[in-house]
Order: sequence, then C-alpha cells, then structure tokens
Amino acid sequence: RELYKKKLIRLTEQYRLINQVKFIDHCKDMALAYKVSDIVVSASIEPEAFGRVAVEAQSMERPIIASNIGGSKETVIDEKTGFLFDSNNAKSLSKKISTNEPVRLCNIKIKPTPKKFTNVSVLPA
Repeated sequence: RELYKKKLIRLTEQYRLINQVKFIDHCKDMALAYKVSDIVVSASIEPEAFGRVAVEAQSMERPIIASNIGGSKETVIDEKTGFLFDSNNAKSLSKKISTNEPVRLCNIKIKPTPKKFTNVSVLPA
C-alpha cells in the first residue's frame, strides 16, 4: 500500500497537481475530511461488501465517484446519487473526475463549487 501511495504522489507531482490533490493519512474526524472535500472518490479494485465510503460521502452531502463493483454498485445510483466508473479503469475514472457532472447531476444538496474541481482528497481505504 505504501509503495502504491508513493507512486500516486509522484504522478501528482509529475502532472503538477499538488495544489489540487490532497493525500490524507489516518483521519480521526472523517466528517471534517468529507466536509473539506469537493468530491469523494472510492476507487476500489476489489468488491467491498457494503461500500461505506460512498454512503458516508452521500450522508455528508458530497458527490461520490465510485467503482462499479461491490457495495457501491448497490448504494450509488449512477448519475442520480453519485457516479460509477468501470473498476480498475483509469480512463473511466478520469473522465468522471474531469467533467462537471458530479456537481450538475448529483441528486443531493452540495455546496457551490467552481466550474472545475479545485481539490480532490484521496482517503485511505
């Protein structure tokens, strides 16, 4: 897991996204973590039984972008309560993040955000 995180950080630096992407280590106040995020991404590559991250994001009124496997597939209604992307498919995920669709189409009350997302938080699984 640590090696993967280092790779993601290098990519973030390489593409000059260090001011837009935040990597969060262990966080005791998850409500605050969700509140300061413009969007929440759950990029699971293996099915989770419940998909807790998606439900927590929805409860904190944040748009969720989740892989289309496991519990998220059951708790996220694509383009209504959040967004699903093809699991283990970086292009599918980047397409969902790079559009303004999470703000425009979410069927949840969210804070106003700029046309393009300014912050993306990566939370530990």
